[in-house]
Amino acid sequence: GENDYYLGFTPPNNLAIQGTLWRKYYYPNPSPNAFYSGNTEFEPYGVGYPENYYAWEWGDALFVVLDVYRNENDSSDKPKNWDWSLGLPQYTWLKNTLEFSSSKYKFVFAHHVRGQGRGGITNARLFEWGGYEQNGSSYTFDQKRPGWGKPIHQLFKDNGVNIFFQGHDHVFAHEVMDGITYQALPMPSDTSYMIGKLANADAYTSDTLDGSGHIRVEVNSDCIQVDYIKAFLPKDTLINGNKNGSIAFSYQIGNCKPSGFIDENQPEDLQVYPNPAYDKIYVKGNIKNEIKSLELFDFNGRKILQTEDDYLNINGLSEGFYLVKITSGSFFQFKKIIVRK
Repeated sequence: GENDYYLGFTPPNNLAIQGTLWRKYYYPNPSPNAFYSGNTEFEPYGVGYPENYYAWEWGDALFVVLDVYRNENDSSDKPKNWDWSLGLPQYTWLKNTLEFSSSKYKFVFAHHVRGQGRGGITNARLFEWGGYEQNGSSYTFDQKRPGWGKPIHQLFKDNGVNIFFQGHDHVFAHEVMDGITYQALPMPSDTSYMIGKLANADAYTSDTLDGSGHIRVEVNSDCIQVDYIKAFLPKDTLINGNKNGSIAFSYQIGNCKPSGFIDENQPEDLQVYPNPAYDKIYVKGNIKNEIKSLELFDFNGRKILQTEDDYLNINGLSEGFYLVKITSGSFFQFKKIIVRK
């Protein structure tokens, strides 16, 4: 990542500024606007908004993406320990974002705890993230970060962060500290299925699994459901009972109903039609109870329409993807739909 220390070296002809420009070119992120908050420092040399940290609310959840690299200010090429920092502007933004959010669930994402080392909660106890020195015996946060108030992990704890997601180690690992889940994400393209497990699993304290795949997170008003979905090449599904798309590990936060979104007394074959839709959206399927409401959300989580009829009039809507929420009794289900003009 870019580094504040190097941004001022013979600008704009340095790797820090060039790295920022090309990162934005190839991996554009949200800039601050009415929907996203983020880094509002408008930088010179064509950088503009750095787009290095940002947050938004969608449905029942707050999503916060951190940059753990750009603001470390050590001049060496091997920063360590307290050299790693979010920087006070990003830390203050994070604190305000968490404290002023009324979302039921809160998720935080970063490449890695502090940007250094391997593992999750073992790192989360130390330095700017946890406040303690390497040996864990002395708490020096107030001396090292005067006026900041509390370490990042304590900020998470005090504001009800549910899950911190990180990459870096290419292994599935699930840990919990002070009620906060630290979730390391598996490598989706490891054809050996063992790179991260062999190299980095010993840095974690619990629930480390091999394999390739991704994490599926489902959020509803009752709970968070997290599943590790495994991926196998076709040739590897012929051995050891490997099944592409199988669930290797699951956990819940909150009070999930056994059947997720769908009540056990309700059918799973509900459909919205036509899809794509042009003028009206209808629901078909064997619904035992009368429809209580139909709601339409855009993909930013904003409710656009609501009715107690069995159809939605979508005249005047822009083209794009939407979600239809069908509520019947205590049951509700979401369906994706495309609106065309």
